[in-house]
Amino acid sequence: MEVFKTPHGVGYRVDSQRADLTPGANLLRLLALAREKHGATAPVMVLLDPRVPIEQIDYVDGVAAKVPLGNLHYFEFSRDTQKMAEIEFGPTIPYSKNPPLN
Repeated sequence: MEVFKTPHGVGYRVDSQRADLTPGANLLRLLALAREKHGATAPVMVLLDPRVPIEQIDYVDGVAAKVPLGNLHYFEFSRDTQKMAEIEFGPTIPYSKNPPLN
């Protein structure tokens, strides 16, 4: 899956189908089709354009939970450098201006 910047906001591509260009398709429908094709536990690589808001991670997680898909792996992907880095999450902690660093 790819999350990318468009002139009008954010676009999504799942299995080569764009949610904004495929008639009758939206992200939920494309993820449901991917689940049918690959299975509910198949790993899903989510490639994030560094120009999209970080909140897209929460949005994609929420839509994927409705399908349900739970094996998502997030990567920031730069077309310019042709490199990507996995985004990993730790446990949630209460907000603080001095969080623990361990």
